[in-house]
Amino acid sequence: MLFGRHLSLLGSWMGRERELVEALKFVERGELKPVVDAVIPLAEARRAHERLESGAQFGRWCSRREVRGPAPALLPRKMFRRRLVTYRGLAVGLIAFSLGIGVIGYRFLGGLPWIDALLNASMILTGMGPVNPMTTVAGKLFASGYAIFSGVAFLTSFGVLAAPIFHRFLHRFHLEVGKDEARSTGPGASSDFNTPRGVLGLTVQDRSKHSTGRAAGKISTTPLDAMLRA
Repeated sequence: MLFGRHLSLLGSWMGRERELVEALKFVERGELKPVVDAVIPLAEARRAHERLESGAQFGRWCSRREVRGPAPALLPRKMFRRRLVTYRGLAVGLIAFSLGIGVIGYRFLGGLPWIDALLNASMILTGMGPVNPMTTVAGKLFASGYAIFSGVAFLTSFGVLAAPIFHRFLHRFHLEVGKDEARSTGPGASSDFNTPRGVLGLTVQDRSKHSTGRAAGKISTTPLDAMLRA
């Protein structure tokens, strides 16, 4: 079919794993270098797209995230423990307030004794279900509304308890990522590979002193770009 319709099937050979390993050796020796046309702030992405559409660039365009000021340090453990105590107090206060509403409602609207009102409010608040059935219309309406309120209050209390721990985890993760970016793009990073990770527009530089027909140091592209793009 291809021959009869004079069609051409074009593609590229990505190479084998052995060839990828051989290519990575060029990276270790510094002979595989990225070709970067410009590194621009993320806020100027529109200018970058306009230049890309014009076809005037040669190499990759890398975006740079600008960090305004140093990242805040991680809260000391002593202050973090105080924060935990504060949030625990808020969670206990919310639970006590919700339990008080249930006790009062079951006592005066449901007509239950105080101890039975406390038992039913506790069971509803923790999602276990009621113990005593409601016999009055007011008691049934209150039990329905309190059941919905208890579900929201219980989840909110758990969120208040977990908020400081989750916030500290995200803060520590953010600081670790910031340190990695500083090491890879800081002043001490290698000038041959000082580009964001994942931007691998790579070429091979011929540094041989005995070049045949080509000047030493000439840059020539190679299909390794497609192999190392993953």
